[in-house]
Amino acid sequence: MGEDKTKSFIANFLCKKDEDIENFLHNKAIEFESKGKSRTYIVYDEDNANADDLHILGYFSLAISILELPERYSNNKIKNLDGISSKKHGEKLKRLPAILIGQFGKNSVYNELSGNDLMDFCLSKVLEGQRILGGRIVMLECKNEPKLIKFYKSIGFVPVTDTPDNNSLLVFNRILRFEEIRSTDI
Repeated sequence: MGEDKTKSFIANFLCKKDEDIENFLHNKAIEFESKGKSRTYIVYDEDNANADDLHILGYFSLAISILELPERYSNNKIKNLDGISSKKHGEKLKRLPAILIGQFGKNSVYNELSGNDLMDFCLSKVLEGQRILGGRIVMLECKNEPKLIKFYKSIGFVPVTDTPDNNSLLVFNRILRFEEIRSTDI
């Protein structure tokens, strides 16, 4: 699909609950993709699809990022996140590599896709990348809205920050479970 056709395709995505999610897909996703900054995955309705009339049900974007660890984290908490140690060269770790779910949203026009189903698609892509590159932490940022916080907690994400950062966003993470990341290559 060429860039013009892609722009036309994604122009039909609406997210009334979060303008930023809609704006990213319409105005930034293609550039981020072409510059290698992130990868955007679109979930569409295969059952009611023909080549000229696909309906975007939802989408998510993934990128490599750094999880900034709060000063208050104990060595045990950091070791649990890292999986091996809480220190490097005798210094307490302050950052860990993470896979970022940068955008995550459903189309307001269609109701066929649940948030849990969209997250299942998302985590399946995270695990594809993890099997090739390694890693164990998935992170995301979300607005300080009780419904979002409840949803992310219900699927295993835990808050890293208790208060929003400068962008008015909360940071959450999830450690991939052993059975999810077991490599069969060794």
